[in-house]
Amino acid sequence: MAIRAGRKDRVIVVLRAAAVDDGFAQRPGEPVAIARLLAERADLSDGERLRGGIDVAERLVRFRVRASRAARGIRPSDQVRCDGVLHDLVGIKETEGRHGLELTARAKVAG
Repeated sequence: MAIRAGRKDRVIVVLRAAAVDDGFAQRPGEPVAIARLLAERADLSDGERLRGGIDVAERLVRFRVRASRAARGIRPSDQVRCDGVLHDLVGIKETEGRHGLELTARAKVAG
């Protein structure tokens, strides 16, 4: 079953740290945007967070995107920005019979 485009109501920006060569070694630099994707966003419920032992100072979110060349190039070390909030990826899996990807990400919650 294909993912319906109407469910995708968020734009996410995938960021990757660019390598910086200082003449001695390469190190991660500032993140740069590598993709903009339409996504469906679903926050984990408090019950799911408590059962998973997840720190309440973090928000765990699932972003569902259509599988595309850009989406399939996402790495676990990448970050996702959505609605001005930066999320670290903690999981990537195929969904919808390989027609979609689910990105599980965490963001710090301001306290």
